[in-house]
Amino acid sequence: MDPVAALKDYVDARDDAMESRLGAKLDRLPSRATIWSAVGVIVGGVFTAVTILLGTVAFGSDRFNGGLSVSPVIAQIQAGQQKVDENQDAKLEMMDRKLDILIERSKGKDTPAPVN
Repeated sequence: MDPVAALKDYVDARDDAMESRLGAKLDRLPSRATIWSAVGVIVGGVFTAVTILLGTVAFGSDRFNGGLSVSPVIAQIQAGQQKVDENQDAKLEMMDRKLDILIERSKGKDTPAPVN
């Protein structure tokens, strides 16, 4: 066989192999139908997520309204606690005045230093 003919056959075979590999790669590229189906999946996922979110918010608003109805009870508890705090403050002020009186009375006397 002629070396030129053998080289030509080799080049032709290599070109055919390259063409078939390129054709296979082109077949794997997404078509319009594939792209539109991917868009459909994305839109469907977003729609599902929004639907779940709206359902959760609708359910949560019902629970939230129930929480608001507890507000008067909390106001009563706060008012009661305020009265307790005022009574404690009055008692502490009275004790503070008594301690001031005792301190004033003890200033005139000689008191020994405390022993540790």
